Amino acid sequence: MIGGADAKKEYGYRNGELLVVWDGDETGDKRWQWRVTDQLGTARMLVDLSGSFGAMKRRDYLPFGEEILAGVGHRTIGNGYPGALAGNPRQHFTGKERDKETALDYFEARYFGSVYGRFTSPDEFTGGPTELFAEVAAHNPTFYADIASPQSLNKFAYCLNNPFKFVDPDGHQEVTSDKLMQSLISIDNKLRSAENEIKSIFRGMGKGLDNLRIGMKNDGNNVLRALGFEAEDEAFHRPSNETESIMMGTVYKEAVLAGFLGGRTSPGVMVAEGEGVAATSSVIRKARGSLTEPTLPPKTIIAQDGVKIVHYTASGDHGPAHLHVKGQGKMVRIGQNGKPLKNNPELSAAQKKVVNENIGTIRRSVDKIQRYHRFHEIIDH
Repeated sequence: MIGGADAKKEYGYRNGELLVVWDGDETGDKRWQWRVTDQLGTARMLVDLSGSFGAMKRRDYLPFGEEILAGVGHRTIGNGYPGALAGNPRQHFTGKERDKETALDYFEARYFGSVYGRFTSPDEFTGGPTELFAEVAAHNPTFYADIASPQSLNKFAYCLNNPFKFVDPDGHQEVTSDKLMQSLISIDNKLRSAENEIKSIFRGMGKGLDNLRIGMKNDGNNVLRALGFEAEDEAFHRPSNETESIMMGTVYKEAVLAGFLGGRTSPGVMVAEGEGVAATSSVIRKARGSLTEPTLPPKTIIAQDGVKIVHYTASGDHGPAHLHVKGQGKMVRIGQNGKPLKNNPELSAAQKKVVNENIGTIRRSVDKIQRYHRFHEIIDH
């Protein structure tokens, strides 16, 4: 804050930029004027302490800073535009002070005339080329310019004749407006975010469609295992983010709807959506009214020659569906084909004999357990 007890005006700055002006010549709420600037730092609106739109002052400018007054286009005194060149506050185009008598803007090293878009003097300063090369500098514009940038050859030009992009902080050199750079960075970030979102949409659709294929493949594996062949299920894709999850769910729901409206049960497609896994064929059966929980086989399925084949599904035994072979050897978990599951020991000779003699019962029992698991995957998730 600049000023004292008897000051007529005080100025508040933030990060080097003028933010608010206190004017002792005004009264009430009008003493405070907050500046709302554009991308070049030019105040376009001045808001007093009341925050009222009716008390708001507005400022419009031509590209090189000449002020547009009331009476031009939609601008009227009633909606806040001045009828004559405004002198309060003094900061106008790009935040530079404007002399009310000459209408010139003070750019520290020299003055600028917004009416004709040129500086009033060339870019010459103490210790510059004019002093070092006095005989030739006044007639050689390249001492003040970059020969690769033709617009800089004019000693009086403002910001390479591009006032929408550049500002001149001190009257010596154009720079890209900080606010413009921030806007461009913000736009770039939004474009990148949109690009990532689009990629997630297509990745989610791709994963969802591939999960349909995986579901049909795994259903085929169930048939192969029922016939006694080895078959390993393929894992379903999981979403990497919320957008992928939504798209995978959309593909899944479309598959369910297509199967239901088509009048036939779709393959047992399973789709990974969030934390849940759903079976399409079971959903369709559910939609048609088949909600009865499948019946599990008895806990002890076979008891023969000191060997018991049991299951613990109702007690919380997890999938894939399997049975436990106990007695006459180590405990072994077996699948629908009667063979040990992965990472389980081999069946003893006595166990293998009982399994082979009762393979039909084993297959029917595991099939019931599979139906039970699928039912609860839908109900529970």
